[in-house]
Amino acid sequence: MNGYRIHFGKDHTVVPNNKTYLRDTQFQSLTSIKFKDGRVASNLLKNLFGQKEIFTNPKDVGLLRDILKALNVTGSDIVLDFFAGSGSTAHAVLNMNLEDNNNRRYICIQLPEPTTKTTEAYKAGYSNIFDITKDRLLKASHKIRTENPTYQGDLGFKIFETVEDFRVKDEGELTLENLSFFDDVVLTDEQYNTLLTTWCVYDGSLLTTPIQDVDLNGYTAHMCDKRLYLIAPNFNSETIKALLHELDNNKDFEPNKVVFYGNNFDSAKQMELNEALKGYANKKSLEIDLVVRN
Repeated sequence: MNGYRIHFGKDHTVVPNNKTYLRDTQFQSLTSIKFKDGRVASNLLKNLFGQKEIFTNPKDVGLLRDILKALNVTGSDIVLDFFAGSGSTAHAVLNMNLEDNNNRRYICIQLPEPTTKTTEAYKAGYSNIFDITKDRLLKASHKIRTENPTYQGDLGFKIFETVEDFRVKDEGELTLENLSFFDDVVLTDEQYNTLLTTWCVYDGSLLTTPIQDVDLNGYTAHMCDKRLYLIAPNFNSETIKALLHELDNNKDFEPNKVVFYGNNFDSAKQMELNEALKGYANKKSLEIDLVVRN
């Protein structure tokens, strides 16, 4: 009553009922057929890329938004699109996050399907569909950031590609060039995270396997499936003492392999770490392999 949500008829013969507003019901149920002008999605893509026919029959971002709202996709929910195409689903998620400041995430999968040489996409430099997907997300993110300079939402994304099995049998063959293609010794944050993820997958973990940060007296190491990764610089004798302390006193800390990034460890520290792990009889009697990757 206080919210004026009760509708009364003209007299006592009409039963009072709740008022229903379109804004409260338009996303409650999905109809089997929705009519949308396909030119809307095509024009959006045309304006984003600045040219025609980059992608034929893209999905409508507004329609996808309505579907996701009807499904109550909110908060930090993850939207999975197995047929990413031009990236409309991801674009819809970005727009929704902008509208309500939520943090929905997306996973979009697209095969590198070649574009035909006679198409506008190929002539514009897009050799496969994934190239279009990626560039659409970059352009959409840039547009959102430009038009909403105070928006603090996450507009970035990571790219994971399937490759032939790159694992080598001999750790001695393993170099940074095999795995990450980094030219700089000093890693950026992005390169650091990429290297850590690559090594975890290389060693047999899944992309979904949790990676736990381990504080070793101010030095951050990373544990994944009982493997300890030492990538950051500034590893010193105090770090080694903290590592040995964890081995002896933390019942949940039981690595069977320590992998370190040789470019951030001088020869003296490499030798000190090797002697500490091989020469120290830890209380748990753990046998720990030590691997250097440069």
